[in-house]
Amino acid sequence: MLREIALSSLCEALGLHYCGRNVRIHGLNLCDRGSSFNSILSYATRKKYVAYVRNNESISCVVLREDLLQDYMKENIGRDIAYILSDTPEKTFYDIHTYLYNKTDFYEKYDFQAKIGMDCEIDKTAIIQEGSIIGSRVRIGPLSVIRRGSVIGDDVEIGCHTIIGGEGFQIIREEGRNRKIVHVGGTTIGAGSSIGDHVVIANSLFENTTQVGSNVMINNFVRIAHNVVIEDAAVITAGVILTGGSHIGRGAWIAPNASIRNKVVVGDKALVGMGSVVLTDVEAGNIVAGNPATRLLAK
Repeated sequence: MLREIALSSLCEALGLHYCGRNVRIHGLNLCDRGSSFNSILSYATRKKYVAYVRNNESISCVVLREDLLQDYMKENIGRDIAYILSDTPEKTFYDIHTYLYNKTDFYEKYDFQAKIGMDCEIDKTAIIQEGSIIGSRVRIGPLSVIRRGSVIGDDVEIGCHTIIGGEGFQIIREEGRNRKIVHVGGTTIGAGSSIGDHVVIANSLFENTTQVGSNVMINNFVRIAHNVVIEDAAVITAGVILTGGSHIGRGAWIAPNASIRNKVVVGDKALVGMGSVVLTDVEAGNIVAGNPATRLLAK
């Protein structure tokens, strides 16, 4: 996996123009998301996002409109940022992402032969795609699919009709039409976790993995979106929806049919009541319930 491209080469390939130094790009991500890379490309559509760019030290290049260029350049960002100029920054950013995936070796393609550990029980109707890694003593039920980029730890149980590493749901609007964005990351399931029937766990969008920790219990009909993190020993009961980038703390308990908003953090050992809609962070040890969910008491 190359995971590096010069800004000049990228712009030449796509007919784009940039100003500033010819940085080398190692990743892409949204400006309000952290990154494991020290030089990433992002985009901004409003002046107010300059605070995200300033505070995200991984960002070395931003796609934005020319009318915003002076606003961003005169801000005290504290780094020598390069800029790609575009009338449609979001579209251009995702065009770059799509180009890197389809035309280069920038992203991992997960095209290696699947690796399966010892003493596994995998139903004959289950599908194990190339580019997946399965530990020892793993049990996988009928008609489940383990997709590219998935890493399954030892002693994991997966039920029936479940998809690990499904394509996430990132949509942008372009001139009244919907455009679905390819997800290039993976999914990691920690040792000793149990995942029920009809569960879908989506791959991460740009980098790293959607993460399910060790000894996590996930019941039936759960939907886990891209870039979710579920820490060790958490319990996710039936019908729960965890939207993109949400974070479930160690030992937290999410009751049936609750929904967690994107990027919301549910703290360690917190409890979310049945049918709750969680729109704001939940502190460790708290109990919340309702729509919108509010604090009931501390555990």
